[in-house]
Amino acid sequence: MKFRLYCIFESPENRTPQYSSPGEDLRVQAIKKHGLCAAFSEVPDEVPIDAVSTLMMHHKTITYFFDRVTVIPFRFDTVLEDLSDLELLLKEKGDSYRQTLRRLDGCAEMGIRAIVGEEAAEPLSEAGCRDRHSPDASNPGLLYLRNRKIHYTGESRIAERNEQVSAKFRTAFAGMFREFRSDASRLDVGSGDRGPFLISLYFLVPKEFLMSFRHQFAALAAMDSAKLLLSGPWPPYNFVLPKEPRLT
Repeated sequence: MKFRLYCIFESPENRTPQYSSPGEDLRVQAIKKHGLCAAFSEVPDEVPIDAVSTLMMHHKTITYFFDRVTVIPFRFDTVLEDLSDLELLLKEKGDSYRQTLRRLDGCAEMGIRAIVGEEAAEPLSEAGCRDRHSPDASNPGLLYLRNRKIHYTGESRIAERNEQVSAKFRTAFAGMFREFRSDASRLDVGSGDRGPFLISLYFLVPKEFLMSFRHQFAALAAMDSAKLLLSGPWPPYNFVLPKEPRLT
C-alpha cells in the first residue's frame, strides 16, 4: 500500500478530524504530528492517476477540509511509500508549512480565464517567411539563429500581453485580494502568431471579499470585450510554493 496526501492544516480545537469519502473504499485519515495535521488515505500500489472520478474525489476531499480550516492542498500525484515518510515531512518542513498556513489563512482562490486578441504588430509569421527566402536561407546556422529570434520575440509578446491584462485586472480588483499570479499562452498554436491569448489569472481572496469579487467580475464581464470566465472559490492550489514534489 501507498499513502496519498490531500492537505496539511493545523488541528482545530485540538481535534484530529476524520473523513470517509462517499462512494469510494478509501478511508481518509488525519495524522497529527509536530503541531500539524496531514490528511491522507491508503491506496493500492498501482494508483490510477488518470481516472477522472479519482481526481474528482481527491479535490472533493481537500474541499471538505478547506471548508472547515485553512489548508495547504497537495497535488493529486503526491504519494508516499511509507507513513513514516509523512511524519518526517511534517517534521522537516513544519516551519515552512506553518508560515504558508498563516499566509493563506482565511483566503480562497478565485480564477479568471480571459481570451484576448493580439495587439497590432507585425506578424511574426511574415517575418519568418522573409527569413526563409532571404539570401541567408541556405546557411543553416544563420537560419537557426533567425528562427530562434522569432521564437523569443513571440515569447516576449506573450509575456507583454500577460502583463497588460494582469495589470488591468489587478487594478480592477484592488483591495479585494492578498496575492496574485498569472500565466499566458497562445490559445491555438495552429493559428500562428495572430492567434488569441489565453490569460489565466489567480487571486488569493479573503473570504469576506468573495461576494464583492463576484460583483466586480460581473461588472467587468458586462463591459469588457474579452471573453471572461470566473471560477472558484477553490482551495489555494496556485499559491502553494514550491509545487509539492512527487515523493515516490
